[in-house]
Amino acid sequence: MERQLSSNEENPDDNSVGEFRTKKSVAFYELGFGIDLYMYWFKFTPSIRGVFAINDELVRDNNSNSPWTGAVDYFGTRGVFINLAFH
Repeated sequence: MERQLSSNEENPDDNSVGEFRTKKSVAFYELGFGIDLYMYWFKFTPSIRGVFAINDELVRDNNSNSPWTGAVDYFGTRGVFINLAFH
């Protein structure tokens, strides 16, 4: 069985037939802070950033008691990144 990396939001099939579905459009917000450190030969810019989804990304199964999506309250992207830049 071939798998594709896509949202499958409009697909009528659900997890009972092996189709995991997520939404096509998701809103995010990003928070971060950093500092510029000027050295003699270069500029060093360390920063910490966080990316978080605002809305739920999961398309629920047709059956509300589904063993795959029934117990999931929220499915969203979260990420924290450490960025080290040398200019």
